[in-house]
Amino acid sequence: MVRAHMREHYYRFTTIEHLVIRDDLYDVHAIARTIGQDVLLENGLERWSTQTALVNGAAAVLAIASTNEEACRSTAQVAVACALCHRDAKVSAMFGSPLPPPRDDASVAARMARHVWATDRLSDGIIGAADDSWNAGLELLARTPAPSVASDARRADAARQLQELAAAARRTNQRDLMTRAGTYGEILVACSNCHTRDRAPSP
Repeated sequence: MVRAHMREHYYRFTTIEHLVIRDDLYDVHAIARTIGQDVLLENGLERWSTQTALVNGAAAVLAIASTNEEACRSTAQVAVACALCHRDAKVSAMFGSPLPPPRDDASVAARMARHVWATDRLSDGIIGAADDSWNAGLELLARTPAPSVASDARRADAARQLQELAAAARRTNQRDLMTRAGTYGEILVACSNCHTRDRAPSP
């Protein structure tokens, strides 16, 4: 029961990660509320009520984020809460071996798929305290160029910031959870800033 519940949590988290990149706050709020309202007794988690409360609390904050930048950074704090829950419960998050990163053929689709692969590895690197995943995500983001953005200066700035954040994190060999969360949150912000340039302004 607990293992199935953790898999469901992980699925919800990765869905949130992809939604904040697309600036879909409505669905982010909805999914975060389902995490923040977990019923411990029904899921076999009563032994870890203190630890689970950390996750629920972080998800509750995400569920009321008023801007997408705030939601990106709150998503990183949910990842930290998951990691702390695992640490305090003396369990390890097991993700299995990911597929290799998608091949880079310089197309928009390929490079976006590689970025998705990398951000997933970063969240694994926090939730599972997995150095290999964290470093693999940073390496790919630091060396995979963004699709051509020459006609959009703001998007080009976001793409450049993304690479710079990843490269700086690689150089400093980040191992502390909160430091990783800060980097991950800002990477999500940079991704979102690039992806949401096509949206029409709100009326």
